[in-house]
Amino acid sequence: MTLKNIGGLDFTDLSTTLACSSAYITITDNSGYFGSLAIDSTKENTGDRYTVTASGTTPYNTEVDFSLITEEGGFHDTLDFTLIIGLSAPTDTGYYYAYFSGGLHSQAPNFAWIAIDSTQSTYPGTSLDLDDNEIVQLALPFNFQYYGVDYDSITVSSMDGL
Repeated sequence: MTLKNIGGLDFTDLSTTLACSSAYITITDNSGYFGSLAIDSTKENTGDRYTVTASGTTPYNTEVDFSLITEEGGFHDTLDFTLIIGLSAPTDTGYYYAYFSGGLHSQAPNFAWIAIDSTQSTYPGTSLDLDDNEIVQLALPFNFQYYGVDYDSITVSSMDGL
């Protein structure tokens, strides 16, 4: 968190408490210490950060309201702010991605993987008979676009030692 002192007095022992009532948010460390904060200066609580976790079930683009209560001596103030949780991040090409490290996610696409194997009768495929560490480029029977570039071929490689 970064704070800016826009008031008329310097702070010498500024502490804060972070609060949120959303069921999607867990705060395991809600206290932050800023110490000294002079008039018209900014400071980040790098030595005493908050610990906040959003649930993996949080729907994308959920607006969550937070309050930061600042205290020093007899001074108390509450700063309210909103964060958007689960926001998909656009790339410079217009595609969107989301990072989620907690296992399966509700926004992930479902795939129906089909094994293509020259020993099967249902999806026999074509054996490329690749040696270890061999690379071959194959023409596709269709074109597809990825990040604004049209492709009509695919590269297949083999690796040893796996």
